[in-house]
Amino acid sequence: MYWSGHMTAAGWILSVLWTLIIIALVVVGIVWLVSALGNRDTQPPASEAPGASAREILDRRLASGELTVEQHEQLRETIDDPAPAARGAGPPRAARAPG
Repeated sequence: MYWSGHMTAAGWILSVLWTLIIIALVVVGIVWLVSALGNRDTQPPASEAPGASAREILDRRLASGELTVEQHEQLRETIDDPAPAARGAGPPRAARAPG
């Protein structure tokens, strides 16, 4: 590759080519790493698949033990009631006995 202490034209071309290949591999590796890490955070939990209704999610949470039966019934009533905000009321409260 050297001729009288200087690189030939083929040596220069190969040197530039290898440099470009190495830079391209580094850039592709960085892009792949960033996209792989970014996709990991945006996926919904497996128990809450996209398109699942609120009722299905509620039933899964009861089945997995995250909710008690009482909590499930309260939340189911809240889901089934179409407009609790229209009445200005929040979640149902237990009635207090006078006294």
